[in-house]
Amino acid sequence: MAKNQSTPLTDTPAYKLTNAIYRWFAVSMLWMLCSLPVVTMGAATAAAVGEFSDPENYYSHKLIREFFRRFRACFFRMTALWVLILLLGGLLVLDVSFYRHFAASSGWLIPAVAVILGNLLLGLFRFGCYTAVTAQACNFRAFVKLAGKTMLLCLPIWAVMVAMDLAMVTTLVRIPYLLFLLVMIPGLCADIHCKLIQMFLRRYESDDA
Repeated sequence: MAKNQSTPLTDTPAYKLTNAIYRWFAVSMLWMLCSLPVVTMGAATAAAVGEFSDPENYYSHKLIREFFRRFRACFFRMTALWVLILLLGGLLVLDVSFYRHFAASSGWLIPAVAVILGNLLLGLFRFGCYTAVTAQACNFRAFVKLAGKTMLLCLPIWAVMVAMDLAMVTTLVRIPYLLFLLVMIPGLCADIHCKLIQMFLRRYESDDA
């Protein structure tokens, strides 16, 4: 008679849920700590995304040590991209202010275009974070091109991310009692964004196969 094999602890739903919550919280705390200088927010976000980029090795590494290893590895590329995004975002705000000042009848068109362009910049940053931790090392120009190409391949995912942002902000504004979840949101968003990108990119891998 075959013996009943017990389910490994790491395969139980309770363990997976508690481990996920722990990792969201830990990654969020590390992200907040490394983002305090603001200019390092790009490398911190890439390190957070990297924690969820290899689901096969969730339990085989030390979270804090690996976070800082990825933070150092992505520092220069992601800091440069983050600063570039900030500069372009600031330029976009100045342009919108200028055109709205001299075009009183612009209505909703200019703000709508600004919102779309702003979300595209944010999308480039997010896909840049994923590219920084999953692609091979390359120069900054090639890195930005690869991040942009990945975003274009995953435009539906970019739209989902925008919808998630709107839903999250609206929920927190309408239900302020949920503000305590802010201590887990960076890690949770990094996990969800990484899974969405990987899920969509697998479609191209299956097509190539």
